[in-house]
Amino acid sequence: MRETPAAAAPAGPPPSRCDKHRTDPDPGPCRACGDARKAREAYDRDQADAASRAQSEKARDQAAARRVAIDNCQLCDASGYRDGRLCAHDPTVIDRSRRGAAAAAAAIRRPGAADLTWSNPA
Repeated sequence: MRETPAAAAPAGPPPSRCDKHRTDPDPGPCRACGDARKAREAYDRDQADAASRAQSEKARDQAAARRVAIDNCQLCDASGYRDGRLCAHDPTVIDRSRRGAAAAAAAIRRPGAADLTWSNPA
């Protein structure tokens, strides 16, 4: 069975006025303009609905990923907290923090570090 090619998607939103009145700033009553306006309003509604659905789907995907991370984490509780703080689900974070704090403390104690103190220029 041979499939028919899908109709090409429009390049952009449909015009809100008929071809005859497209550039007329005040066309007056026109059935074709009314039909064009309704088509444009439907297009705009469809675009807004699609954007809303995409945003909701993204939020659901992020929530599912957070749930998986929490379920797989051995560090935090079922709500994703560890010791009252939001868990990063990274078992190396404590060691990295300790190493970083030690490096910062060593830099502060280094000779000449007193010259690096912050002063308020005001």
